Formats: sequence, structure tokens, C-alpha cells
Amino acid sequence: MTTSAPVRGARPGGSGVPGEPPGRQSRPAGPGERRRWRFPLLVGLAVVVAAALATVVGGGSSGDLDPASGSRAGSRAVTRILERQGVLVTRTGDPAAARAERGTLVLVRPDLLPTDQLPGLTSGAARVVLVEPGQDTLDAVAPGVRLRGTAPAATADPACAAPDAGAGPARAGGQGYAVAARQRVDLCFPHPGGGAWSLVEVDGAGRAGTATVVVLGQGDVLRNGHLADDADAALALRVLGHDRTVTWLVPDPATVPASGPTTVRDLLPPWVGWVVLQLAVVVSLTLVWRGRRLGPLVREPLPVVVQAGETLQGRARLYRRARAVDRTAATLRTAVLRRLAARLAVRPDAAPDAVAVRVADATGQDLQGVRHVLLGPPPRDERELVRLADALDAVERDVSPGSSGDQGERRR
Repeated sequence: MTTSAPVRGARPGGSGVPGEPPGRQSRPAGPGERRRWRFPLLVGLAVVVAAALATVVGGGSSGDLDPASGSRAGSRAVTRILERQGVLVTRTGDPAAARAERGTLVLVRPDLLPTDQLPGLTSGAARVVLVEPGQDTLDAVAPGVRLRGTAPAATADPACAAPDAGAGPARAGGQGYAVAARQRVDLCFPHPGGGAWSLVEVDGAGRAGTATVVVLGQGDVLRNGHLADDADAALALRVLGHDRTVTWLVPDPATVPASGPTTVRDLLPPWVGWVVLQLAVVVSLTLVWRGRRLGPLVREPLPVVVQAGETLQGRARLYRRARAVDRTAATLRTAVLRRLAARLAVRPDAAPDAVAVRVADATGQDLQGVRHVLLGPPPRDERELVRLADALDAVERDVSPGSSGDQGERRR
């Protein structure tokens, strides 16, 4: 019969491994532990898949009026047609790169650009196309053009003799513009009711030098979703195809330089200052209305008259109950020093030692003894406190109102 020797360090119910405590057996992960990590792994996988899809689908820009976007709001279709006709279209988001353009410069969302940089940006181009500009942009590039309301998008006849709009009806509406008198302009696609047009072409407009400025209030004629409608494609090609090069500027708010230092006050609406001023006035009036008004002092009789002796005895009892021997001695010495200083005509701001010197001179006593009584260490118990009180009383009795003048007689 063969028997096996027990393993050293093993215990009943243990793992059988030397030195390993029981209950810490190596076992595979159970279903509960795997379920615990399932949700974080699924979330991480979903984030990775979403990022990959965004990278693949959005490989090109999908912004509004972006020549690199193939969405309905983009403008890739019109740029492809221009390139087939031999026009080089360059898309950029940097205003500095568009400053060197000598052909046609297209400004999409020009209101994002600083107005003080627009004249220099458009000065070198032969033709400037502003897509749905605001009044600040018009003041910087085309001073004679004014923003005059908006209208619903609809197909309209050009109603003008401009060559760019001669292809026929196109999508109009959107922002409407008007011009000042005595200006060489072409006004096309009038709004319902009159007084505003969707397409304004200014020849040699003001701050843009000799460039022709085209103000396009309806950007749908450049978008992919409406390029095949009516004469939108012909209008877009005629407006943009005058030169061999087209620089399409799509400003990025994150990279556009600011025209000046931006503060918190610049970001607030203009009416915030008036609101704060009105609140300050209201708060001031409320404080005046609800504030306590202090009138003259009114003397009122005390309900109970307390004798001075009773107050003194009550305070002494409090000191005795607290065993405040040092505090009591300090109070007695301070009162005696004040009375002695007044009796000997010592200055109020004089040091206590000066009072002790005058007392010694006035009474003829030893200076060290007077100092010990007036400025010595505090007593240790009540008996020493009583002896100190007697000594202070004796010193104060020795100093009479005429003692300073009778110093020699007292010494004899």
C-alpha cells in the first residue's frame, strides 16, 4: 500500500499551493465579471465606429455654401462646372490667402470677417461676389448699397438688362438690397412690393477700388439642391465665370483674426448697460424708502435704579467666584494710578513708572517700595490681595493735594 506524504504548508480546504492562504484560489472570471466590463467596452466601440464614420462620410467639408461639400447646402456642383469650363476654383478659409486674388473673389458669410480688414482683402480682386452680406460688410465694400428687409424664396424674372441675369427666371427672394441715387448699378430680381432687389451689381464700387461688386442676396442659386432649378445654374456660372481664377473664401470663426481686443463688455448686448443702471436706481430708491431714519436722541427713564455700591459688590462677587486675583489687583492698581496722576498733575499719557517716581518724591518714601506697591507682581491669593489693597490705600492717603509742595517738610 502506497501512501503519499502531505504537502508542507497545505491546509484542509486550501488550494494546495505552499504558502498560499485558503480562499485565494486562481479561478476563471465568472459571468458576473464579464457582464461588468461589457457596457464600457460597447461604449468605447461605439465611439470608435462613430469617429470612423464621421471621418469617411465627412472627408470633404459639409458646410453651407462650401465648394468642397456635396450636400444639398454645399456648392460642389457649380465649382465642378466652372472647372470643366477652364476656371480654376480655389477654396480657402484663410483671409490672408485670399488677399492675393486678382480674379474673382467669392465671400461666403462675409459678416464673420472683421470689417476693418475687408477693404484690404478685396482691393486686389477684379470682381467681388458677396453672398448674403449684412450692412456692416456693405459699408466696408459697397458703401452705396443698403440692406432693405427680406422676402420668401421664390422664382422670379430678372426684370433688368444685366448680362449676368439674362438667362431667365431664377430663384430669388432672401435678403433684399437698395442703392443710393446716382450710382452705376444693375438691379435684378425685385422683391414683391418693390424697393428691394435680390441681385445688385455695382461697377467700380467705392472702397473695393475698380472691382465690380456683386451683392447676391439669395445664396440658393449656388447650392447643389437648387442648381438644376430654372436658370439658377446659368445665373451662377455667369456671375462667377468672368475670370480664369476664382478664390472661394469660407471663413472659419476659429481662425479668423479679431479686429480688436474682445472683452466681456463687447460680448454683451447694448441694452445691458441700461438695465444695470435702472437696477441701481431701483435699489437706491428702495434703500432710501426702507432705510432706518435716525432722529434726535430721546432720554428715557431707567426702569430700575441701581446703586453704585450694589454694582461694585456684584462685580466683586464675580471676581471672587472666578478666583480672579490677578485681574482684581490690576483693576485696583489702575484706578489708584489714575487718581494719583490726576492729583500730582502728571500728564495723562505718562508711563506708570513716572507716576511712581512722582509719588515717591511727594511722600518721601522709598522708590522701590512705591514701585512694588503700584507696579509689582500680582498677588497669589486673597490674603495677599487684601494686603495689597491696604498698601494702595495707604499710598493714596499719603499723597494729599498739597503734598507735592510740602515735600521737604515731610522728609524732615
